[in-house]
Amino acid sequence: MSLFHRIAVVCVVLVSTVHAQDILFQERFTNGTAENEWVAGFNGTALVPYQTALAPGDGWVGRLTNLASGGNVAQSSAASRDFSNFLYEATIYIPVDAGTYYGIEFRVDPSGLSAGYQFVAAFNPAGTQRMRFRVRPSSNPSIPVAIKDWNASQIPGGIPTSSGWHTLAVKANGPHFFFYFDGQEMPGGLNFDQTFSSGTVGVYLWDMSSPNEELLVDNIKVTSLTTSAVPDAQAQSDFRISSVYPNPATARTAAAQIDVLAGRAGRFEAVVYDALGRAVKHTAVDARAAGGTTLSIPTGGLPAGVYTVSVSSHGATRQQRLIVTN
Repeated sequence: MSLFHRIAVVCVVLVSTVHAQDILFQERFTNGTAENEWVAGFNGTALVPYQTALAPGDGWVGRLTNLASGGNVAQSSAASRDFSNFLYEATIYIPVDAGTYYGIEFRVDPSGLSAGYQFVAAFNPAGTQRMRFRVRPSSNPSIPVAIKDWNASQIPGGIPTSSGWHTLAVKANGPHFFFYFDGQEMPGGLNFDQTFSSGTVGVYLWDMSSPNEELLVDNIKVTSLTTSAVPDAQAQSDFRISSVYPNPATARTAAAQIDVLAGRAGRFEAVVYDALGRAVKHTAVDARAAGGTTLSIPTGGLPAGVYTVSVSSHGATRQQRLIVTN
């Protein structure tokens, strides 16, 4: 995997304060009218305007149901749209008393069974409580594959205790993804996947037991990304790291890797600590310019266990967990 494919724009701006970027797509269902054409996807119905007292604005939202699907899935996406690099956000009503996934889809191929990426949430006090980044591969869209999970303690603001409206968002730039919940970035920073490079956007609903569920959505927006690698002063002194990969690594793996996205040039040092806090491996790299670089984390010979990788530069430190197996 080349470094070129792992370089991403440094993303330091919160979802609510995007800098003067172009709106590529918008849907608000104002006065009961859809601004765009929505098509039914995998085993579902099309998104349609719907009037409800739950609406956060003018009384109108979009409604997706699986009532007509004969099963437990509903999905709908915007017709004739193709986005590669973007910020996509939507406000979704998420109940907390159902074992249901509610969420957004992006880089969707609307043909066939609507393969693509998803960012979904399930807030069931008696069951699943998590958010998930996953992919529905073209080879088998009906079996999504989880890429990243966030448990209850990792969700910004904690698990909601009552049903309500929440904004889900993703920044996609090449194979790099950052996720946001109610304007706060999900922990872990950069996520990496190369399955889909472009596609349309949509919403998704899944319930494992009942076909009588609905998803309500409003204020859907797709915005272009800034092309500047260093958009403001904060980026000049900040850096971000990806999750370690591969993870888990095996005891026979010579090295794992971690990507660094930096606002300026400098030396980046990585130290691997064991469960007792002892430094067991060390490496460093000199980044000659702002942008992306990769640290090779030595793992050969490490006993099986859980380790912490600590990356430091310019007086700041970022950490990720590494698991080593036999």
